[in-house]
Amino acid sequence: MKLLKTPLPITLLAILCYSCNSQSSSYEKSATNSDSLVTGLHSAQRRIIKTADLRARVTDVYEVTYRIEQATRQLDGLVMESAMENTVDLSRCMEYKMDSLKQMQTFTTTSHLTVRIPVQGVDSFIHAVMAYSSFVDHRNIKLDDVSLRYLGNQLKNNEGEAATVGKAAALTQKNREVVSLNEYRQQQAIQKIDRNIENLAIDDQANFATIRIDLYQPEKIDMMIVPNTAFLMKPYFADQLKAGFISGWESLKSFLVGLSYSWVFLLLGGLMFWIIRSKKTGIRWAR
Repeated sequence: MKLLKTPLPITLLAILCYSCNSQSSSYEKSATNSDSLVTGLHSAQRRIIKTADLRARVTDVYEVTYRIEQATRQLDGLVMESAMENTVDLSRCMEYKMDSLKQMQTFTTTSHLTVRIPVQGVDSFIHAVMAYSSFVDHRNIKLDDVSLRYLGNQLKNNEGEAATVGKAAALTQKNREVVSLNEYRQQQAIQKIDRNIENLAIDDQANFATIRIDLYQPEKIDMMIVPNTAFLMKPYFADQLKAGFISGWESLKSFLVGLSYSWVFLLLGGLMFWIIRSKKTGIRWAR
């Protein structure tokens, strides 16, 4: 009996064709099962990321910020950021009494919030924030449909073992070398994990909307009485008089010390003065 031997390239070609057919069937099946994700504009299966930003003027920034934080918690949301600050625009000091000053400054209070709430409550939440406002600078709502990206990750993860075998056979046919199937499977597993994490992030962003809110209030004036430090730190009259005498005495001592260093010049000057004066006196007597 003779054994039929099939050449290796023909065997690999058969495996490749079979795997490609299986992979194509797998793609078609996955796409058929995922049609509900992309059909229907208002379908619940769609992955739509909703974001909004709003800037408004309110009467009291502190009060409205507190109400927004409370409303976020009531909707089972989360306050990601909440920051308030006062910006001083103009400051001036005026004399109030001898030992005190009246300090006046104008300031503007602002608040910056970033909240995440369930997407079902976005419209009512924004409506409530606008009801607290006396003037709305802008209000933007953005919808980002990422359904196809989500579906693409699903289809890639549903390739299955057939795609792995087909890829290994294709690499063997092309490079004429043994391909490490374990290494390739490891790479595929890492890519699958990355796609699963990306889809989890998409689900999180699609279920919880991110809203950024900027609040400000009209400019206000703050007045308070502060001590006049320049006046309070000034010494008493007796201390000033004492300091004056001490300063004068120190100046006199410095002058005398300076003269002591220049006694040679004083001696020469006196000698020259005496000679000149003697000559003038002799001339007068001669006349």
